[in-house]
Amino acid sequence: MSWKECRARGVFIEAIKTGKVKIGSYLIVESLDRISRTEVIDVFEILLKIIRAGINIVTLTDSHVYSKDSIRVNFTKLIISISVMSRAHEV
Repeated sequence: MSWKECRARGVFIEAIKTGKVKIGSYLIVESLDRISRTEVIDVFEILLKIIRAGINIVTLTDSHVYSKDSIRVNFTKLIISISVMSRAHEV
């Protein structure tokens, strides 16, 4: 993981904490494996932190929306998310 990647994610998390990113906002990513190149357990924690803060995550590759409500209705999205995030470490 590059310093630049870590810093950008940190700035985004801080913006959520301070309210600069409003509850109900959307984070659009190509794929969940683009959120971070860290270990799956660490990036899963980041994913949950963002969702728990009320931010919705949309993935362009599969058009999934990850939110508190969507996970409540269909928890299998969390299982799928782990599989997708693990691709960042495939050789």
